[in-house]
Amino acid sequence: MLYTSAMNVRNDLLSTSPVLDHSPRRLKLPAVPGFQTKALVGWQPLPDLVERSKSSVVRILANPGGSGFVVHPLGYIMTNAHVLRLGGPLAITFENGSSYTARLVFHDAVRDIAFLKIDSLMKFPALAFATEARDGEDAFALGYQSGFIEALSTKKGIVSAQAQRGPVSWIQTDAAINPGDSGGPLLNMRGQVIGMSTLGLRGPEGYLGLRQGMNYAISSDTLSFQFNGMILDEVISSISRSNLPSLNAFGPTNGSLPCNPIEAAILNALADVGNFVVESSFVMPSLAGNNGWRAGFTFGDRYSPWQLLPSRSHAIHIDGSGKWVHSSKSEREREYTVLAASYSTSIKTVPGGINHLSMMVSGNIGWLFINGEYTDQLDISGRAMPGQIAIFATADRETLPTRFFDFRVRPLSVFQ
Repeated sequence: MLYTSAMNVRNDLLSTSPVLDHSPRRLKLPAVPGFQTKALVGWQPLPDLVERSKSSVVRILANPGGSGFVVHPLGYIMTNAHVLRLGGPLAITFENGSSYTARLVFHDAVRDIAFLKIDSLMKFPALAFATEARDGEDAFALGYQSGFIEALSTKKGIVSAQAQRGPVSWIQTDAAINPGDSGGPLLNMRGQVIGMSTLGLRGPEGYLGLRQGMNYAISSDTLSFQFNGMILDEVISSISRSNLPSLNAFGPTNGSLPCNPIEAAILNALADVGNFVVESSFVMPSLAGNNGWRAGFTFGDRYSPWQLLPSRSHAIHIDGSGKWVHSSKSEREREYTVLAASYSTSIKTVPGGINHLSMMVSGNIGWLFINGEYTDQLDISGRAMPGQIAIFATADRETLPTRFFDFRVRPLSVFQ
């Protein structure tokens, strides 16, 4: 069974967004309600950083085995491809002694990157990526190196150099990388991941003498690029396993929405809403942040007034402060209740900034993308099927109209 239109959606996301190109880029990690990724603000003492970060680093029990670290609270773990044995589940342990079984979801031997997934209802402490790494800045590596003391170890050094070699961006550091450390994080003094420990060169090198301080980590530029691609493939795989009805295509259409305390929306009634993608680009008006501006989608309202089954409406929007919000309400409720919200550096908050929102929907699950970057997986259960999909813009105080373009809804059809 091939999910050809889902692949077309993936290609569209990759081709239409200026963020998702084929060069390395930074990853903005999704947020989980009630849980924050461990991105600390400001320089921190090393003992404090180790204490806060160690719960996100795992030992991977394989042949040869190594280290890894949690990159998303839903249980996604990043490591080197060379530490894994292919085939079958993998055992991992955390610093507190807890053990889990993980499955391999991505393996790239060329870039030496792999991702594991713990299938659990628990939320795991995740590390955040740095926005940049600077030559000369302090850094430290965490990993489960082999040796007399086989516990989580800390190695301190600096960022010695950075370079692009083929499809991989590399960081050289004098923080020791020993057998067993492969796949562990290299962090800055704010507790942010700047790379993944991969190899250390040891031994003589002819007349040049012994190699010293020649340890290498894959840069977070490369890591974040691979993570986004893996998430997209996971989304498409999840959709392809379902067989819900799809809908007729709508759009693209362009226009503007008045912004005032009375919500303005363009509605398009759609029958058989099952698997689909909805997307649009919004132009942020002047003083959006000061006026409580927000714009996005609503869906799940009743399509026919004579339907008797209860349903919920869901709203996904961004605002002028750089935050995205998922909220919901039932037919009996007057106000929306916030289900998830987080600030995102992907959102452009300057006047005239263009933000592209898209949602891939399969049944009760939605995957949110902002400016081409995967943001979060959302629970949109209870929506009416069939139902309505809307684009809206509103503000706490009257402001300039919000221009939008390429508002469209497309089906995700299953072909055999």
